[in-house]
Amino acid sequence: ATPRRHIPGRAAAHPADENMDMGGGGGEGQEQRRLAGFAAAATRRGAAHEAVAADAAAEQGSRRERVRDGSRRAFYREFQRVVEASDVVLEVIDARDPVGSRCKEVEEYVRMVGGAEKRLVLVLNKVD
Repeated sequence: ATPRRHIPGRAAAHPADENMDMGGGGGEGQEQRRLAGFAAAATRRGAAHEAVAADAAAEQGSRRERVRDGSRRAFYREFQRVVEASDVVLEVIDARDPVGSRCKEVEEYVRMVGGAEKRLVLVLNKVD
């Protein structure tokens, strides 16, 4: 690569500057083409960055989903062990919305596993 050099009066130097005519004749057209080239390169780099960022986000999202899925399975296995080992299961529900805060799946699982010997007690709780 060509080393960059500082051109007085410009913020940054670019290898393409070496071929530019610094005199007044035709320099403005070359400057326009140079700026257009910079804009096109920036657009290409931006699109490449967006593609890489989208791939990374998708990979991270699938990784999170795998962790969540594993956590759900672990929680469900532990839930099954606790219910099977218990004689009484307490389900704490919100006193302001008892019907909306009940978990029918938990209640059905306790009835299925325990039959008549397991007790399910609903505890109403109101937090202020």
